[in-house]
Amino acid sequence: MARRNRRRRSKRSYRFPLLSNPIASIADAIGQSRFAVNARYYWREFGTINQVLLVAAAVFVLSTSATLYKVFKDKYEMREIRCLAMNIYHEARGEPGMGQYAVAQVTLNRVASTRYPNDVCRVVHQRAKETAQFSWTLDDITDIPKESKAWIDAIRVAKEVYRQEKTADIGDALFYHADYVSPRWASKKDKVAKIGRHIFYK
Repeated sequence: MARRNRRRRSKRSYRFPLLSNPIASIADAIGQSRFAVNARYYWREFGTINQVLLVAAAVFVLSTSATLYKVFKDKYEMREIRCLAMNIYHEARGEPGMGQYAVAQVTLNRVASTRYPNDVCRVVHQRAKETAQFSWTLDDITDIPKESKAWIDAIRVAKEVYRQEKTADIGDALFYHADYVSPRWASKKDKVAKIGRHIFYK
């Protein structure tokens, strides 16, 4: 009876090149792929002039896209800052400086909260039936600022708070009211601070 030659199986040593040199491993995998081989072939066949034109077109598209993104981003930021400044002007232009920062901070706290819209302008102009979050958005009085110095100050405060350059020490406060009124909801909230004529709650 013939004896079968049994090969001794050697244990395979598994190597993980991706962990030891991830960049080289990924580059090697891409280089061996059919797509990369075809791409290199067609790129060589494309011709030098066409290659230059294609690269120039790609650079133009990328730079144009970046420029458009910046334009739209800047325009959106200007819109947000203007809405925030309007709220500061109408709600707190008679308040001390920190009182204006606090009103701006409440507005942005609401933007950050899931209970309110995630947009400054929508938060400022949010309404429910016949009520509004900020009373000045509901009355029939014109919203155009008439006091130039107060408006300039409101824009400055809005920019600083929106860009997180300066904030008020009111934490996550979402509500406030003037100290000469006593709304029913105030007793159900936690008082955070009193700045000027406004009392802030969370």
